[in-house]
Amino acid sequence: MAERPARHGRAAAAAASAHEEVLALRQHRPCTVDDVVAGLDLHGNAVLKSLASLAASGKVHRVVRNGHVFFYALGSSHRGGETS
Repeated sequence: MAERPARHGRAAAAAASAHEEVLALRQHRPCTVDDVVAGLDLHGNAVLKSLASLAASGKVHRVVRNGHVFFYALGSSHRGGETS
């Protein structure tokens, strides 16, 4: 059972790293989930979890533009569209 905290610590560190990478990419330009997956070579589920966490903390916002969902970092510029 001594391994469980170490595994949890590694998983938490990996998740934090993914959050940082996703947020850094978002600061350059609004991107779709697929853009993040391709740009960072992360699994789609990891990207979705990171975006959900970043959105919940107010660091990333969601914009629907021309039927596509884009995410952008707080403070970055974006042009129009529905937010949610």
